[in-house]
Amino acid sequence: LHEWSTTQCLGDVFTKFSTRLSTYTNFFNNYTTALKTLDKCRESIPQFRAFLKRHDKTYSTKMMSLQEILLCPSKRFEEYVTLLYALRLHTPPDHSDRPD
Repeated sequence: LHEWSTTQCLGDVFTKFSTRLSTYTNFFNNYTTALKTLDKCRESIPQFRAFLKRHDKTYSTKMMSLQEILLCPSKRFEEYVTLLYALRLHTPPDHSDRPD
């Protein structure tokens, strides 16, 4: 914030950040496959099933299952969308950040 100028816009930050969102696209495109693979491995590999049982909903996983952990990126993405809507709602129409 010390380097923030009066001409800089928050939209610039999100525009620059948006180039990194392709990671989310790849994740979302392969999410169903990941869940199917997880189920298949759980059913067919006893060691994997035992691993999941040992680590499912523990303190180290913040009491989440692997399926719940895999949902975290989608929750983060939803937070970005919600933040952008809130910023737009509270940005005056004549503000230089509005077009971004």
